[in-house]
Amino acid sequence: MTRINTNISSLTAQKTLARSQAQLQEALTRLSTGLRINVGKDDPAGLIASEALRADITAVQKAITNSQRANQMIATADSALGQVSQLLNDIRGLVSEAANKGAMSAEQIAANQLQIDSSLEAIDRIAKVTQFQGQRLLDGSFDFITSGVDSSKITSLQIDQANFGSLSKIDVNVDIVSQASKAQLTYNYGALATDVVLEIAGKDGAEAFSFAAGSSIQDMAKAINLVSDALGVRAVVHQEATAGRVTASSFGSNNDVIITANQAGQAAGDIRIKYTKNNSATTQVVYTPASGGTPGLIEVKLGTRQWEAASGVLDPSGTNNAIKITAKVKGEEFNGVNVQLTIGGLQSVSYDHTTKTLSITATATDTAQDIVNLINNDAAVGALFTAANYGESDGSGTVAAASVTLSGGVTGGDVIATANDVVAAINSSAASAVVTASLAAGDNGYGVVSPFQEYAYYGSVEANNRLQFLGPEGSRKIRFVSNPGESLSVDLTTDPRVEGFSSAIVQGVNANSTLKITARYKGEAYDGVQIVFNDSTDNTVVWDAESKTLTFNVDISGGFTAQQAVNLLNNDSYAGKYFRAENFGTSNGSGVLSATMTGTTSGGVVSEGTVIVHLATTSDGIVTTTAQDLINYFNDPANAGLLSGLGISVSNVAGSDGSGKLAPTVSDLEFATSGTQLQEAQASGTTYAVNGANARLTLTAVAPGADWNGVRLVFEDTATAGNETVVWDAATKTLTVGIQSGVSTANQVIAAINNDAVASQLFTASLATGSNGTAAVTDSDFAVLSGGVVDVGAQYGVALVGNSDAENIGLTFEATDYGSQAFVSVKALSGTFVTTDASGRVTDRAVGADARIRVNGYEAVTSGLTASINTASLDLTFTIDPNAAAGTRTSFSIVGGGALFQLGLDVVSNQQARIGIRSVNTAKLGGARGRLNELRSGGAKSLANDPIGAAAVVDEVISQITTLRGRLGAFQRTTLETNISALNDTLENLTAAESDIRDADFAAESAKLTRAQILVQSGTSVLAIANQNPQAVLALLR
Repeated sequence: MTRINTNISSLTAQKTLARSQAQLQEALTRLSTGLRINVGKDDPAGLIASEALRADITAVQKAITNSQRANQMIATADSALGQVSQLLNDIRGLVSEAANKGAMSAEQIAANQLQIDSSLEAIDRIAKVTQFQGQRLLDGSFDFITSGVDSSKITSLQIDQANFGSLSKIDVNVDIVSQASKAQLTYNYGALATDVVLEIAGKDGAEAFSFAAGSSIQDMAKAINLVSDALGVRAVVHQEATAGRVTASSFGSNNDVIITANQAGQAAGDIRIKYTKNNSATTQVVYTPASGGTPGLIEVKLGTRQWEAASGVLDPSGTNNAIKITAKVKGEEFNGVNVQLTIGGLQSVSYDHTTKTLSITATATDTAQDIVNLINNDAAVGALFTAANYGESDGSGTVAAASVTLSGGVTGGDVIATANDVVAAINSSAASAVVTASLAAGDNGYGVVSPFQEYAYYGSVEANNRLQFLGPEGSRKIRFVSNPGESLSVDLTTDPRVEGFSSAIVQGVNANSTLKITARYKGEAYDGVQIVFNDSTDNTVVWDAESKTLTFNVDISGGFTAQQAVNLLNNDSYAGKYFRAENFGTSNGSGVLSATMTGTTSGGVVSEGTVIVHLATTSDGIVTTTAQDLINYFNDPANAGLLSGLGISVSNVAGSDGSGKLAPTVSDLEFATSGTQLQEAQASGTTYAVNGANARLTLTAVAPGADWNGVRLVFEDTATAGNETVVWDAATKTLTVGIQSGVSTANQVIAAINNDAVASQLFTASLATGSNGTAAVTDSDFAVLSGGVVDVGAQYGVALVGNSDAENIGLTFEATDYGSQAFVSVKALSGTFVTTDASGRVTDRAVGADARIRVNGYEAVTSGLTASINTASLDLTFTIDPNAAAGTRTSFSIVGGGALFQLGLDVVSNQQARIGIRSVNTAKLGGARGRLNELRSGGAKSLANDPIGAAAVVDEVISQITTLRGRLGAFQRTTLETNISALNDTLENLTAAESDIRDADFAAESAKLTRAQILVQSGTSVLAIANQNPQAVLALLR
């Protein structure tokens, strides 16, 4: 068929040519870009895979960069630590040289001391200036921050690595399964009967001793102890039983009491004591004898100043008309109230606390009894004052104009008991059967004592710097710091006590009846205020500071509403001066109050803060403050204005004479009290609800523990009733429930939480007590969980110390260190000398035992008293106090710090590492044997004072620095370098995979180009031919 309107051949040729041109264009594009995939249509699946690989490649490249940068930072720190190591080795050599006093002059030793001073300054300088990209590395900036470390149980805490994950802190529970012991051999006889030669050996060395017949065990002990530092063994002569005692110190002077057990021995001295406030002016003692595993308890209830009410007598001219006006609320608040009685007009009485004026208006015929009745029967005035006929007046006399100013009100509660009162009370009580109280030496006993039930300890008896701090419940932490050229002082401003406005939410039974009561002044004085509602037609509100009660006497039966209570308090000139009220959340206050409503205020103290003690130092930074200096500072009346509010006292303890120097604390001293038994429980919280009791629900954590304390349950108006949503945010510890505010019921919220896949694994929601769950929840409602840890014990106070049982006659050879690495060997090279081990077995060698400790359930690696643990999330080392009993649990938290490195592709905790780098300042380096800065001129461990002690300190510090370098080096080698190597391999493979998908194959694309070129050329020719076909029609028309 021949057509002229439609050229099918041309269309076919055009289509084919267009396809060939597209293929040519595609080949040209791929060859010009080198990529097989240039746009999504080239290969959609390949593009998706390629882009995912490109994202991985970018992340790996950054991870490599991060690891390299971390490696460079660690290398910088290691280089600086290498210099510190060299300086320490130089110092060690100078100390050893100076110990050769027989061959060195005083001038040479002084020259060595100057070199040591210079080296110490260089170490401090390195600590200050070593930095990487503006961050200091060795000044402690990258050390971990801890909270709650009980220094009486844990010392020398070093945290090397901690992975917080999504948590804001890491809680660490330390369980002492069994305590470490020292190796001991016992010689159970007295003086030697025959000559004997003993080889005594320990972990540090061995030596032979020749003792003649008749040598006493005291003589033997002296000879051995002269070289105990070279042996690692010391000799202890068995002693008599000792009586326990404690210094019950108080802030100020002339008020310290010594309490001593009447009988010597461990059990006889197992007694605890505390001072508390009595509610009377008399000092009394309550003694509870020891029973079972509970020690004897002595509670000294200190006499306190009693509350007195202000009063005054209206004494008009005439007879039988004197009236006594007395404030019903005791305390100084009503001193100065001006009572004005005027004649004329109608009877009236009113009180304005702002002007402190009690105004009474009487008629010309009113008697005194009429005025008494007028005052006592007025609801508002009668709530604050009471009136009575005074003296011999029978109230029948007519009154006249008069006035009086009330006085005599006394605000009580302050302790008035003196040390003499305490001594007399204890010695005349049942407690006198077990203890005797006496005044501290030099005290006259007229000083007022202060309450205490918590304690903290510092230092050691051997160093004569063992201190006992006593304080009331909630005492602040104590930190010792030192800076060159400072004098002894106490700083309460760097980490101050933060106070807030105490408040209470008083939950209503009825909808729109919940109230919030808030103190108008900050501080703990307004914590613990009980808010009470009484059904009364008086419609008054009264604040009683003595009983700490805010009482609403309102007409509940008559339908008194929450808004009326708000107005009543806020408009009251007396109670409204101290507290204010508001409706809770979105409540409109229309709900009727209930007599069962109650509340207790809290929140007056946000944080206790820290007492920072700046130790006196020389210009070189050497601490000169002794333990006794600090005691004198606390007892100095000149410092009372600064320190009296703390209620903290300090004294020497356990025989320490206070002559030892103090040193900066590694961790803050935290107060504790004996008898506490912390036990994990399930944290829970009940919502405060705008719509009353039936809108309340309780949220309970599934797992026990302190981690769930502070979890908040909040509501957002983001859903519809019956379709509530639940979101758990672990970082902020917030469970957010999306509701339809004012429509979604408590039952619906409970169902939403319990049916949520995530929330139901963590929490259980249930109806609150007294709630049926039918009332609506609002976005103002909330709950805060608490009770994850409860104290099932008691607060016993401070223990008597130094009580011990008598020992059999003889001599004990004891390792100077704890643990299985320390041993004692006593061999008789000639003569006979029999020793026994702890089990009574005859032997000449004994080995100590390491402590057995669990950290967060993991078995720790121990060596003596030192424990370490290294898990994926935590790497730390610490030393337990040898007096901590087996079965003891102590807990603390890691709340921040450390150097955080992102080492992997994804920003998740298991692809991060956080390590701690301790400060190498000379004031921080050291341990039980002293601090490195004590080697400075004039220091306790200077060459002139104690070269042996200096050598021990330097050896300990060298070990610390080498351990730190080794740890950082291991992190470089095993973590960073292997990570970089693995990431490079990953990068290579990812790049190859991405190239396979995205890059063009030039050989294949060149062939496609040639084919496409030929097809385009042939297609063009064919199209030209096809376009000539219609011309054939002309031949038919000729």
